[in-house]
Amino acid sequence: MNPSRTRLPDTLVHHVARELLQRAQMIKLPLLRVREISPAPLPVAELKHLYPKMQIEQWRMAEAKPAQNLWQKLNPFGQIQTHTWDAFAPTADAQLVIAPFVLDGLYAQDVLTRLDQLPQWFAPDGVLLFAMLGAGALPELVNRDTDWLAHLKHLPNIMDTGARLQALRFGLPVLDVETVRLGYSDAETLWGDVLNLSPSLRALDASEQPQWRDKIHTEFAQGLRELSLEIIFGQVWQPSAPVQDDGVRTVSLESLTNSLKSNRMN
Repeated sequence: MNPSRTRLPDTLVHHVARELLQRAQMIKLPLLRVREISPAPLPVAELKHLYPKMQIEQWRMAEAKPAQNLWQKLNPFGQIQTHTWDAFAPTADAQLVIAPFVLDGLYAQDVLTRLDQLPQWFAPDGVLLFAMLGAGALPELVNRDTDWLAHLKHLPNIMDTGARLQALRFGLPVLDVETVRLGYSDAETLWGDVLNLSPSLRALDASEQPQWRDKIHTEFAQGLRELSLEIIFGQVWQPSAPVQDDGVRTVSLESLTNSLKSNRMN
């Protein structure tokens, strides 16, 4: 089966998760449960510091569940829950959910189709903040050689993402874009990140992949030391939020004001 997921550095996942948590601080909700769903969860102390009185859950997304020893089976409390990408079954019982790059991991080739799953991720009275890769990724490569576009065409732009959220009738969808730059000191690390970013590159035959690796090594030799990634940040409320007869969606004025302030600041 062809690869369908991105594989991003843990440091990048953590950076984006912290940005989502910062945005979440602007949302005033009565919280009982806070959940982080991530391929690389943050240290739990960071979440407990922000939400000391809430139930904190962290779900690690992985290719397979790790083997558990007897002690772990008997004492599951306090452990990060591991969920596999292929058997991901979220529960809609957390009022605040932080989800960096989970959509990219579920099926990077067509992330927008996965947006219809989001209501299953968070409680009816809650909010979801997510992040995913955007179409403006890797301009350093694309500007040198447009052939790279063939391996980045799976990445959505913010306009299509917004249109999809509106079509799904999410309450108050908020989207914005940030550029994150990654630095490199060796060509193989650079190649590894580009390879993991693009499922179509990883799906190439063994005879085809080396030419793309050689391109990266050539660009590195010519001075390429940085890659830019476009990150789309999103915030959504449940589509089932109360709707009046005139089509006006009813939400907390305080939450809306804080959400708009957060969007202006970024």
